[in-house]
Amino acid sequence: MFSLTNKVIYILSPNHWGSMHISKHHYAKTLVKKGNVVFFISPPSLKNNFFEKIEVEPNLFVINYYPLFRGKSVLPKFLFNLLIKLQIVLLKYKIGVKPDILWSFTTTLYFNLKWFKANLTIFHPMDQLNTDEAKEIPKNCDIVFSCSDFILNEMSNDVVKKIFISHGIAPSFSEHQFPKIKTTTKTQVGYVGNLFMKNLDRSVLKNLIKSNNDCDFHFFGATNPKESNISAWVSQESVDFIEFLTSQMNVTCHGAIESNQLPEKIDKIDIFLVCYKPDIENIISNSHKVLEYLSTGKTVVSSFIQEYKNSDLIVMDTENSNANYLTNFMQVKNNLATFNSVVNQEKRQQYARQNTYFEKIREIEKSITLLNSKTI
Repeated sequence: MFSLTNKVIYILSPNHWGSMHISKHHYAKTLVKKGNVVFFISPPSLKNNFFEKIEVEPNLFVINYYPLFRGKSVLPKFLFNLLIKLQIVLLKYKIGVKPDILWSFTTTLYFNLKWFKANLTIFHPMDQLNTDEAKEIPKNCDIVFSCSDFILNEMSNDVVKKIFISHGIAPSFSEHQFPKIKTTTKTQVGYVGNLFMKNLDRSVLKNLIKSNNDCDFHFFGATNPKESNISAWVSQESVDFIEFLTSQMNVTCHGAIESNQLPEKIDKIDIFLVCYKPDIENIISNSHKVLEYLSTGKTVVSSFIQEYKNSDLIVMDTENSNANYLTNFMQVKNNLATFNSVVNQEKRQQYARQNTYFEKIREIEKSITLLNSKTI
C-alpha cells in the first residue's frame, strides 16, 4: 500500500499563504501531520525577494520567489521553456532538498511537471484548464486528481490516470462543537469566501439582502484585495458590491478571518449562502465552502452545484438558473425550525465529517496504489 508519509513534498500553489486557507493550504498542513516535510511554493511575484523560505510551522515551509521566466508572449517557446527549467533548478537548489513528490494545484505555471524530476508527479487542478498550455499538464505528470468531474471530462481521452476526489474539510471545522439550539431572535445569515471572485452572483445577493430586513447578514472575507491571499478579481462590479454591503443596516462585514478561528465566528449562523452565476460550469460543479457549511449542521441555500444534484443536504436552485434562489431562501427562513431540526443538523454534520483531509489523503493513497506502478 502506497503511503504519503516520510516524504519530501513540493506543493505548487496558485494562491499565497495567508489568513484564508483553502484546499491546497489544508492539504499542506495535513501532509505535515502525516510525517512529511512540505515546501509550499507560492506563485512567483515581482514584489518578492529573489528567494525566501519561511517555516510557518514545523516541517512546513512557504517558498516565495522572484520569477525568472518573463516574456512568454515575446520569447520563442524553446527559450521560454529553458528559463522555466532554469527556474526549477534554482528553486530546488535554494530549497536544499530534492522532492520525492511534486504536487501541483496550479494551471498557469510549470506546464511540464516532469521537469522537477520528482519520483511522483501529481496534478490536482481546482480550476478549468483554459489555455492550450494548461491542457498539456495532465499529459506530463503521473496521475491527476480533481474535485470537479467537469474539469476531468475536459481532459483529452489519452489522459487515463484521472481520479475524482471530492473536497475535504479541515479539523477546525470537523472537530468544532457547533450549537444545535438557536440562541438569537433574528435569523442570522452567513456567507464565507472571496468577495472579489468573478463568479459571485451579486445581483441575487443584493436583492436577497434588500428584501429581508428582518435578517442579519454576515459576510466573512476580505473587503480589500490587499488583505486577501486568495485570488481577487478587482472590478467596478466587486467594488460596488462591497460598498453596497457596508451601506446596509442589516449587513456586517467581518473581513478576512484566520481559518482556524472561523468556526467560532460562524457558530451562531442559521442559514449559509452559496450564490454563483449559473453559467460558470467549473464553479457550479463543486464548492469547497459547502462542506464547511454542512459541518455546522445548518441549512445551506445554494445555486446549483453538480456534486449535490441528487442530494437533500442543501437547498439548491435548478441547473442553469438562480430564478428560484429568493423563493428557496424564504421557504427556509419561514420554516427554520424544520430545516434546522436536530435530525437534519446531525445528517449534514455526519456527511461533512466523512470528508476530512485525512480521508482525502487515504483515498489518494489507494488511487496511487492501484493506478501508479512507480515506487518511491
